[in-house]
Amino acid sequence: MGEARKYTSGTHAALMSLCRGYCYWPGCEEPVTRFIDGEHILNLEIAHIRAVSSGGKRFDPELSLDEKNAFSNLLLLCKVHHVRVDGHGSEQYTVELLEAWKEQRESEGTAPLLELRG
Repeated sequence: MGEARKYTSGTHAALMSLCRGYCYWPGCEEPVTRFIDGEHILNLEIAHIRAVSSGGKRFDPELSLDEKNAFSNLLLLCKVHHVRVDGHGSEQYTVELLEAWKEQRESEGTAPLLELRG
């Protein structure tokens, strides 16, 4: 049985804010939401850089469950890119590469958040 995937509302908010509206895959223009039948529908999936379960991609047995579900280990990917990163050929999507995507996508958006207090 796999371990639980659980994310705080703050983690959700940070991912949604810092993705700058799009999938973290460089150059992907899939938006975070789509407007369908009069309502916004989430269009991206939460993806783990290091897998939660031992059979998952890039699993690190040294991480606790909280660390696996932490903001620092997560990014948002569209369905196609999530399947690509965790599917056939996934060995080319290393922890270092995914962390670089995360840094690249989030870097410009973090400065305003650092100014928040309380």
